[in-house]
Amino acid sequence: MPGAVSHALAAYARCMMNEFPTVEVCLLQWAPDVAPGVMGAALTRHITEPLSERELRVTATGPWVPRAARRKEAAARPLNEGERSHLRLGARGLNDFTWSIAPRVTPGPGEVEVRVTATGLNFRDVMLGLGVLDAEILGEGLTSGSLGFEFAGHVVGTGVGVALLAAGDAVMGFGAQAFASHLTLPADRLFQLNEVMPAEAAAAIPVAFLTAWYGLIERAVLRRGETVLIAGAAGGVGLAALQIARAHGAIVVAAAGTPEKRALLRRLGADHVVDSRASDVEDQVRAAVGGVDVVLNSVAGDAMRAALRLVKPFGRFVELGKRDFLDNTRLGLRPFVRNVTYIGADIDQLLVQDPALVRGMLGAILALFKAGRLTPIPYMAFEAGRVADAFRLMQASGHIGKLLVRPGACAVPAMAAGPGFQPAPGVHVVLGGTGGFGLETALWLAARGAGCVVVVSRRGEVEAGMAERVESAREQGTDFRVEALDITEASEVAAAFARWRGELGPIRGVIHCAMVLEDGMILGLTAEKIARVLGPKVTGMRAVEAAIEGDSLQYVVAYSSATTFVGSPGQSAYVVGNAFLEGTMLAMRQRGIPALAVCWGAISDAGVIARTRGLAERLRMATGVSGVTAAEALAHLGTLLADPAAAPAISGYSVIRWSPSANKLAVLRSPWFAEVFADVGQGGSSGGGEVLDIASLAPDVAAETLLGLVREEVARILRLPPETVDPDRPLIDIGLDSLMALELRLGVEKRTGLEMPMTMIGGTRSVRDLVARMNASLSAPRPR
Repeated sequence: MPGAVSHALAAYARCMMNEFPTVEVCLLQWAPDVAPGVMGAALTRHITEPLSERELRVTATGPWVPRAARRKEAAARPLNEGERSHLRLGARGLNDFTWSIAPRVTPGPGEVEVRVTATGLNFRDVMLGLGVLDAEILGEGLTSGSLGFEFAGHVVGTGVGVALLAAGDAVMGFGAQAFASHLTLPADRLFQLNEVMPAEAAAAIPVAFLTAWYGLIERAVLRRGETVLIAGAAGGVGLAALQIARAHGAIVVAAAGTPEKRALLRRLGADHVVDSRASDVEDQVRAAVGGVDVVLNSVAGDAMRAALRLVKPFGRFVELGKRDFLDNTRLGLRPFVRNVTYIGADIDQLLVQDPALVRGMLGAILALFKAGRLTPIPYMAFEAGRVADAFRLMQASGHIGKLLVRPGACAVPAMAAGPGFQPAPGVHVVLGGTGGFGLETALWLAARGAGCVVVVSRRGEVEAGMAERVESAREQGTDFRVEALDITEASEVAAAFARWRGELGPIRGVIHCAMVLEDGMILGLTAEKIARVLGPKVTGMRAVEAAIEGDSLQYVVAYSSATTFVGSPGQSAYVVGNAFLEGTMLAMRQRGIPALAVCWGAISDAGVIARTRGLAERLRMATGVSGVTAAEALAHLGTLLADPAAAPAISGYSVIRWSPSANKLAVLRSPWFAEVFADVGQGGSSGGGEVLDIASLAPDVAAETLLGLVREEVARILRLPPETVDPDRPLIDIGLDSLMALELRLGVEKRTGLEMPMTMIGGTRSVRDLVARMNASLSAPRPR
């Protein structure tokens, strides 16, 4: 199979480009009929000119280069019965939100389906939208890298074993992907409201009050008469903390950045109110109370250090923010000689590690609401179509209280399964189909009308928890067989297919899902590791291809991965195996067999990614490949199988987003992906092109270039004309606050290749100050 091997080597070259960024690895492919002169001219040009294209393909008519493009979304429509909407973040980050349609999920044992009234927006969601939270910072939380994790609504259905909730009950709770019209989740993540407050107002409660209670009462053990400093006191957590602190008899010092916010805090009962943007805020606090016993902190950099200096001996500093964790900010140990305690608080992790504590705290909070000692905080609710405005408002810290998003009643449908696709009478085999996405595929075939489905794996057992769904498929009329088979043993594969033909009927379809995942960088690979990964993909596919020779097939499908065209670093063996499958499908198609390969992105709700906590987020951060649901993926497969002979022999279905880590990959930075990352919200340059080589410019030219570039970035973030950005005015006065500074850093880094710590942006620095500091620390751009 020279074509399949060539295809695999090309994918391996992309891994090399990413794993060896200082080596100019290029991929050159040519057709057999290329004349020597054409080949020589293409090589000469490619070698002598500066490196731009990473891949070059030479045909008889001359060279050409590949380009990736984004799929155009369909128009939105109202939801039908049995459908729900959910929010998806596209390649352009905070400028690219889509409400998509997915099937509603019937609650299983111990589960509840909720019709969502509103979902709470948090800074964590904004940082996810900016693409800056990695797996280490997200931790082993309930929702990891999903958008939204608090909501309120009404129960519409319950599964077996749910006794305390019934249809119509108003609830609030926590769940992954909470920006949705309907959610199905375990009952123990829900909290009954019992008419304490309307459901929409309740959506502003879970994260704000639980975070404040956990930080102040559970961790800092705030006592009556103690003084607490609340940074960002006009936000959701801040206003909740103000109420909780006053309910426990504490003296409250509230910090906020605008006169309107400070006036509100005074009306709500804060004992002292200070200007968080003032250069002398530390002196203001000392003048008012001397020092504080507890800090509930959400500010970063110098402001965080100033707050720490205010803590009295034996005081407690509770960190809620993520920005200093993201930047791995260094903190001197001198303050801790006063017996100060530093506490990091993350509710998402707490939901997994100690759900009983969460239930106890929220029970106490709801009791105080019922007694009238706590009241709902102010909120602003955005309709689904204005979700981007809500994210941008929170990013700018322009809100008071909580921001909520009402779910979309209209959404964009997934690619519909072609109405012409119906599994032909006969046997449909799913290799690697006893679990994960393979089993979802087999059940989908059964639902589409397949009379006989055979799923195989080495163990020959359906994964735990799925037996009920398999039995349901059988009850609906599908002969659903589960067998043990090692597809790397050619004789066993041939015997199995022969037996199925004799016992069950003709083989009409084969889907290859089998895989072994064992990551490792190229320099650390061993022959044993490579063999384990390539076994089911290469040896197994060869055995299957021989076994189905002569069958009248409706389709043959190989499940590949988007990592083959990204060149995922650390996964070269897996990439090569998948690319071999692609090449095999291409060769089979050329022989007239209706074969196709689909390069899937991360399947977020089934398979190894769903089973391995944090893997989806690590993949997204490393390669930009984000998750799609199994339902979306299978709908796309149905479109392809409606006419498999006319469908592309190799196609991809994935969401690829810009992220700081992914942008460092040579393949993703190449012109091949220029259109995919054009107009990226985090990336700055609307052209999405090459990194500007500042180091090659004369100092005065570099300074002027950087000044214009930074003004453009500030203007883009604030949505102002660049000429209106005063280069000598402090950035904080222009309105660049909170996470906007983070977006500025990411944009400038992408366009220049220069590392720019957050400390460089903080304080009262202007655009000109920032440019001067960048010039002073100027270094070479990232290796090409």
